[in-house]
Amino acid sequence: MVVTVASVALLALAVVVGVDRAETISRTSERKQAVEQLAAIAATGYSSSGWSAADLQAVRAFAQSVGAGVELTGSQGEVVLTTLPEKPAARPGRNAVSAAVQAEGQQVGVVELHFGPGTVTSSDESRLVAWIGVSALVAVLLATVVAWIVARQFTEPMRRLTAAGTDFARGDRSVRAETNAPGEIGDLARTFNAAVVAVSESEQAQRNLIADVAHELRTPLAALHAGLEEMRDGYVPADAEALGRLHDQTMRLGRTVSDLQSLAAAETPTIHQNVVQVDLSEVAREETLERRPLLNAAGLTVSMDLRPVIIEADPDRLHEVVGNLLSNASKYCRSGDEVTVRVARDDKRAILEVSDTGPGIPPDELPHVFERFWRGTSDRRQGGSGLGLAIVRAIVTAQGGEVSVDSTPGQGATFRVAWNLA
Repeated sequence: MVVTVASVALLALAVVVGVDRAETISRTSERKQAVEQLAAIAATGYSSSGWSAADLQAVRAFAQSVGAGVELTGSQGEVVLTTLPEKPAARPGRNAVSAAVQAEGQQVGVVELHFGPGTVTSSDESRLVAWIGVSALVAVLLATVVAWIVARQFTEPMRRLTAAGTDFARGDRSVRAETNAPGEIGDLARTFNAAVVAVSESEQAQRNLIADVAHELRTPLAALHAGLEEMRDGYVPADAEALGRLHDQTMRLGRTVSDLQSLAAAETPTIHQNVVQVDLSEVAREETLERRPLLNAAGLTVSMDLRPVIIEADPDRLHEVVGNLLSNASKYCRSGDEVTVRVARDDKRAILEVSDTGPGIPPDELPHVFERFWRGTSDRRQGGSGLGLAIVRAIVTAQGGEVSVDSTPGQGATFRVAWNLA
């Protein structure tokens, strides 16, 4: 509003000054034309015998018609005709214009027209100022209405967005901001909604994780509790067999806790700060050789097809990815199956594949293999924690890669990890 009022005031001032200057220029031009016409009239009335016999009635009449006083002087400076008071102080004004009177190619005199202070009356000036004032007031009112409408277009969505943020801070996760606001406010509302969804999904995932952890720990803890109570009450002797069963439960608890720690570390961004250029084939070779005794013990044949591919990643985490995939194969493949580790370059991607000829994964279980604590039919028989592949996905995602699985029941499975190359 301050800008609007200042702009209108400056515009009104510019109009007043402009009109005054235009009127002054126009008046000056008209007066110059009038005195030149008067000089021509005086020259016509000039006679060959001089100004003494000249007919100057036309000069006097013309001066009266333009509302000015006239003074005609001869070539020697003598006053030939004047309608002005004798005293200069009593003359109508100092706005005088003059022109030379030419007769027969010679200057025979000078004629002057003396005008008053101005041609615009005070009432005309008042009407001009009034019109400018009314126009300025209308402009300010129109600007006020438009500014109010435009401001509402911005402030009302911001008010609703603020209310949505307040409700969200109070715990309402169903709140959403309206996204039909114009420009950046609409973008802000959509970003707010995306943040609400992300926070809600994160909180739901956290609740699911807590429930899953409680469920996973409940079974071995219950078994330990029951076994210890039986020993304490004397129903079961504390022999090597009974203690061995309890030891197996503690080992299961230990594996679950260790896998949880690995998953938490994989999902922590700061844990992946040791990013260097590393040959993916060398990492796969070293980890496969380290895991070969475990795979051989399971009766599996291991082969490698490795081609050098340089990527930027954390080598320790890459070892963990390859190790988990090989460990997964050793658990679920049958004796006599083959496991192949392959590293290659596909277009602009680095590819790591761990494939086997094992029993494969049923189609209905494929979408869930990377979920936390999810175990398929064979996994439940093996008694795994259900976190190994979730750890693989977390590490690969944090390293900027993608992980997927293809499987045909009875023909094995292929786990594929891909990184984009620069």
